[in-house]
Amino acid sequence: MALRPGCDAGLVTHGARFTVAGFLALAAGYHLSYLYKCSGALLGDDLRAAFALSPEQLGLIGAAHFLLFSLVQIPAGALLDRYGAGRVQSALLVIAAIGSALCALSDNWIMLLTGRALIGVGVSGALLAGLRWVAQCCPPHRLALANGLLVALGTMGAVSSTVPLEWVLDAVGWRGVFGGLALVALLLAICVHTTIEDRPPSSSRRMPTAKLKAVLCDRIFLRVAPLSASCLGTAWAFQSLWAAPWLADVEQMPRHLVVGRMLIMACGLVCGALFLGLVAHRLRSVGARTIDVLAGAALLFVMLEVSILFRVAPRPTSPGARSAPSGASPS
Repeated sequence: MALRPGCDAGLVTHGARFTVAGFLALAAGYHLSYLYKCSGALLGDDLRAAFALSPEQLGLIGAAHFLLFSLVQIPAGALLDRYGAGRVQSALLVIAAIGSALCALSDNWIMLLTGRALIGVGVSGALLAGLRWVAQCCPPHRLALANGLLVALGTMGAVSSTVPLEWVLDAVGWRGVFGGLALVALLLAICVHTTIEDRPPSSSRRMPTAKLKAVLCDRIFLRVAPLSASCLGTAWAFQSLWAAPWLADVEQMPRHLVVGRMLIMACGLVCGALFLGLVAHRLRSVGARTIDVLAGAALLFVMLEVSILFRVAPRPTSPGARSAPSGASPS
């Protein structure tokens, strides 16, 4: 598929047109979302020292991001259906910029908590916006590949949250990190707003609006949601919350080794997302179902998690690195 700015992707499904600029803007927004999500692993020590935080307070600050992120998912999805990816995602990124700026200016932990909560709201629609826009623009036989590429570019934010973030943190400190990310979020909001064209669908192409009850009772949703929640939730929690403290406190690794192991796991997430997107694309061309790929990846993920539980691997970090690709699949 030859892609260039302004070109058609081969099929316009709901009045939207695929452009490289729009795709990259949405992928960058998801990249930023992932960077924010995983940044707590490295920023935690600095925040704890700056505000004399207890473990409970530090955990609450991290939880605020994920709690608000989760609560906004359904409203964000409804807004995306009604107003389109360009307008909704650009507005949410502005909220993320405000939250990040508030974190940078914080002089107490309540301000920091509020800022992290606003960031959670602001990045909540990043993946939803990208997936919705891609679904509008790409023909069905290209959809798995396009989604895999979107997720791969986005999960590179996990890579950015390791060694690159450590370099920036050493150079400008944690306030500089939050201030810089606020500027990036604001610039991305402008890029999304100017590159994504939200055309209202014509009456003949208008998609039916599904009620929440109908979605929750849908047979396919009930099959996919438990897999996604268990596998993706575990992978995200491991990558962004548990891995770094466990490596430092239990395995007694120095900080530079912890950052290195986090980088390995992040690279696994990126490669896994791209690889599984390619596999799903290839198998679909021969008649296989995408859900079968998801089920296979979920089974592999469970097997690798069991290997961590029973410490089958020779090194404690290698199972986490191997489980990252399969953990990327449900997204």
